[in-house]
Amino acid sequence: MAEADKKRILVVDDDPEITEMLHIILDLAGYEVRIAHGTAQGMAAVNADPPDLIVLDVMMPHLSGLELSRYVRRDPRTMRLPIVMLSALASADKVREGMEAGATAYLTKAVGRDKLLQTIEDALKAA
Repeated sequence: MAEADKKRILVVDDDPEITEMLHIILDLAGYEVRIAHGTAQGMAAVNADPPDLIVLDVMMPHLSGLELSRYVRRDPRTMRLPIVMLSALASADKVREGMEAGATAYLTKAVGRDKLLQTIEDALKAA
């Protein structure tokens, strides 16, 4: 894939181990990856240069991923941006809350590589 054709993914998570793992997986899959360590950095990155898709942790200090998702959905420039939420919270209520906040897809952490990549591919195609 030519560099200019690469889809740009913003990973927003406060856990450096998770962001590093996601960076490796997504980079090897041919995506251009940017990392934001928390929602404030995520908001700044989205405002400066909106990506093609966001992979977003739900539970973070200060503002949650749910709040970042709502923020993205309120902005006309980014309101259709695919958001794949990742969370350790897997109850039906938490999944519903994530989807109501604007998630395109909601996956639980420890998701397999193939499932993650397929979900991202599907979300990009639907965008």
